[in-house]
Amino acid sequence: MEPYRPTKLSIFYHRLPHLNTSLHRINSTFDSSNHHYLTSLNIIGSLPPLILIFLLLLLLIYLLTRCCDRRKGRVSPRSSSSACCVKFILGTFGVICCCTIGLGLYGNDDLHNSVTTITKSISNINKFLQNIQAETRVAELMLHGEIPTNVRALAMEFEKEILNRTVTTEMQVNLHYLRSNISLIESRVNDLSSLFNVRIDNNNYTKVIEMIRWNSTLVLLILFIIFNIVLFYAICKYSRCSFITFSVLGLFAVITNWTLVSIYLVSAVATGDFCIAPLRSLTTEFITNRQTVSTSANNQPIFPKELMNYYINCIDGNNNPLSEQITNINIFIDSTRSITRQLKKDGMEKYDPIVLNPLFLSLFDSYSTLDNITNKIMVSSTCTLPYNEILIASESLCGVGLMGITFLLLSALGAAVVFTILVGLDSHAWIYIQKRKSVTIGDESISFLQGNQQHQQHRRGTGSSYYSNKSTPLLRGRECNGQDQILSSFTSHYNGNKFHTLSHATLGHTQPGGAQSGSFNGKYATLNKQCKTLEANDFY
Repeated sequence: MEPYRPTKLSIFYHRLPHLNTSLHRINSTFDSSNHHYLTSLNIIGSLPPLILIFLLLLLLIYLLTRCCDRRKGRVSPRSSSSACCVKFILGTFGVICCCTIGLGLYGNDDLHNSVTTITKSISNINKFLQNIQAETRVAELMLHGEIPTNVRALAMEFEKEILNRTVTTEMQVNLHYLRSNISLIESRVNDLSSLFNVRIDNNNYTKVIEMIRWNSTLVLLILFIIFNIVLFYAICKYSRCSFITFSVLGLFAVITNWTLVSIYLVSAVATGDFCIAPLRSLTTEFITNRQTVSTSANNQPIFPKELMNYYINCIDGNNNPLSEQITNINIFIDSTRSITRQLKKDGMEKYDPIVLNPLFLSLFDSYSTLDNITNKIMVSSTCTLPYNEILIASESLCGVGLMGITFLLLSALGAAVVFTILVGLDSHAWIYIQKRKSVTIGDESISFLQGNQQHQQHRRGTGSSYYSNKSTPLLRGRECNGQDQILSSFTSHYNGNKFHTLSHATLGHTQPGGAQSGSFNGKYATLNKQCKTLEANDFY
């Protein structure tokens, strides 16, 4: 494969200032064990929460000022043109918000595809390690089972008495050397097998975490789209309740998106630093910071740093660190084969060849199998396959993966800003929506029943002119649920009685003595609770 080249995005994120607590720039090389590097990432991630706190304070100050205006009576209903303008602005920003959320859906899919490629590369590396370990397990089974069985059978046959004691002693010594060599081969094969008794993400944590992240992000983005649907419904209905509902949902979206901006920003910067030189970063993580990769069970070293460096960097594919160990195993196998030939030569002359020949043939077949296994391990353990998989995973993470994180970052940032604007505009809208539309005829400063001024005119001699038909503008205040006709009848009835029917009675009560007056039988029109109550000064 071609050598790895960092992408423009990774260079951009890598060049972002990395500051420590004293606000001095530090080395931006990826190193998860470096305290100063981790501090710089925390400082970068703390910027969006600070912006969120500032925006929430501004929103709180705005709402407090609006509430004070309503209490002081300075908030007046807006005209229809102003309402249309607010609707248009809310709708426009709602569409923009949906577009930013769509960008997040695209970035979420890109990041998922990248992680899927990485998990496939990890799986292929695990298969590579598993295949080598499977070969060593075959050799271990032979060294634990078939070969020792044949050696014990030879020992039992050689224990039979023959006339030549010198030959018997010599064969016992060769048999001892044979057993020692087999033990050495077994020990070397066990060491070789333990080197590959390691798996990367053996429990598939990466796949499980990615499925949770992918689905939760998808659900969250769909939830934000539903929030915009609530906004569009509120715009169409121009409903105070719907606008208030969106204000609550939008506030949740603002907090969530600014939090996601912080997470995605830290992830993008760290990934960009890693992708400048992924092989060097892996070397730092697994070799410099840790001498060996160990199992969690017995904490025994499994992968030496020389072998890890060989598979990560693959500088010289022919310089396999396992070659010396495999060569030693082959030397012991050749030595064992020579001893077995000597035993066969001496045994076939002194003992029963019919019994010994099958045992020696089985041993020689086992030695050939061991030679084939070691040669196969030598070829298959080269760094080509794992190095290519590491490059594929690195290019996927630093290409499509980093692009997906960037899209998610832009989506969260755009949605955070737009939702912040929408919450402010939405709050402005529902504050100025009246609970009931009012019908205004003339100056709203004129009271429903003009009491004091016209009462003074009556005392000056205007008489019943105040209650003449010209006094119908008394009803210029509000519509009282369709009771205008009743009030007009009440006014006419009142003019006909020339004041004397109300001399000892109040509105809505019977006269003394139980007499009912007028066509209303003593029951005068009752005003709706939303209208002004008639008072004594309004009549006298």
